[in-house]
Amino acid sequence: MHSAGKKRVGRGEDGQIMILGALGVLLVALMMLLTLNVGQSVFEKIRIQQLSDAAAFSMATQNARAFNFFAYTNRANIGSLVAAASAHGFMSMASAVPEMFDAGRKNFLVFFIAEMAVCVFCGPECGSCCKHCPHAWKDYRAMRNYKKKRDEFRKKVKQVDEKFIKVIKALDLHMQFISMSQLDMKLRVGMQIMGDQLTKKLRDRFAPQASNNAMGVTALNLAEFSKVFESDKTKKKWVPTEIANGSRWKKFVSKRTLSDAWTFPHPTEVIQQIVKECPDPTNGYSFMVSHKGQSRIIKGANDPEPRITHDQRGPDGDAAAGWDKGRLVSIAINMCILSAFMISSYESWVGSSKDSGDHEKRQSCAGRDKHKNFKCLAGGNCFTLFKADENASNDFGQPKAYSLVTQDLRKMPQGGQGPWEITDSGEISVDLNRDVGKHKMQISDDPGKFGEGMAVSKAITYYHLPTDWKEHPNFFNPFWKAKLQPFRGSAEAIKVLTIGGAGKYIPVVISGAPLP
Repeated sequence: MHSAGKKRVGRGEDGQIMILGALGVLLVALMMLLTLNVGQSVFEKIRIQQLSDAAAFSMATQNARAFNFFAYTNRANIGSLVAAASAHGFMSMASAVPEMFDAGRKNFLVFFIAEMAVCVFCGPECGSCCKHCPHAWKDYRAMRNYKKKRDEFRKKVKQVDEKFIKVIKALDLHMQFISMSQLDMKLRVGMQIMGDQLTKKLRDRFAPQASNNAMGVTALNLAEFSKVFESDKTKKKWVPTEIANGSRWKKFVSKRTLSDAWTFPHPTEVIQQIVKECPDPTNGYSFMVSHKGQSRIIKGANDPEPRITHDQRGPDGDAAAGWDKGRLVSIAINMCILSAFMISSYESWVGSSKDSGDHEKRQSCAGRDKHKNFKCLAGGNCFTLFKADENASNDFGQPKAYSLVTQDLRKMPQGGQGPWEITDSGEISVDLNRDVGKHKMQISDDPGKFGEGMAVSKAITYYHLPTDWKEHPNFFNPFWKAKLQPFRGSAEAIKVLTIGGAGKYIPVVISGAPLP
């Protein structure tokens, strides 16, 4: 009875703990979902950043390999130019050999005329002077021997000349083939960049949910690749001409002297023939007293002496030529009073170009029409040159490679969203009760503001000669490499975002906040 009369206390507060407990469980669940979503978003953000870095670095590496290919092939073509200059040097020197005999013929012709003049007017009072008649006969015989040897060596030189022409044409075809391979490399790399093929392969393997580079970014990469090639044909002939002329064999091709003329290996018997057989040394002999010659890549093949001797710096080369000139002294020791001597000069040159070619003082030469070589060099397309920029702030014109990829960071690599996702928007709205009201929670990136995560990267293809950082970039040394490079200020990043169609991220870049 007593207990029944007691008043119950707190009857209206029953179940409040349960509500708070349920709310706590909901908050814990939401925090778990938020943690899972944030973790997944961070993971996917790292994934697309790695994809972007790998894509930019791979494009820069591809450029570096192409540039090293240009360096190796340019060096091969420089070797062809040096070989052509050397071949012209040997051919010019060989052409000078019969001219040496012809100079001796001229000298003994003068001796013969002088002896005959005295012989004709010789009388009884002359006495021993009438020996001029047999002396004249000896001079005539010597002259005839020199002529015979001249013709003999001209025939030999003609045979060598036919092989020489084949060599020069083969070198030109070799250069054209290399030039075509360089053009093919440019087209292949350009197509790779334009089709964004490297990014596609990396994306399919490592981040299938990510996008490819935007068309604007691929266009920017193609422009960066294309800008490095020199288009000035004069420079494309000037630079390799200068390098080739500076790479010649100095002991013979660059500057031939009298000692080279005496020891020239073709034909080997020239000195013996001049000294011993044309004529007998007891009656007279001949020897060279001066000789000079050069071989160079020059402009114009015909009459090359003035250009070979004066074009010492970077001519607009479109031809290869060799030139030799010297003097031969002949001494006759059968005159009445004193031995007589006579000096005659000799000269020879050989030239090959696109339109013409000739051999000076060679009646037996193969002909002009067979010397139309070096078409590749004349067209200015034999070499791929780097178009350097003197401005160091522009990295001396070295090309950059950019990458800009995006992805909904809530998507799983295998496709679709995670099992913890509650809504497509990534937003949860909870109506707790009348007093607390509605609460919204963003468990992933805000699609209304950004729509998706984004990664942007930059790499550079750079030239580094290990022994000299100061050497400017060029396509003649294979020292091109690639590396990732940070953006230099917000302006460069804004340019990539704008051209890549991601202008809505520009305020984030300007504010200094990290990109979503």
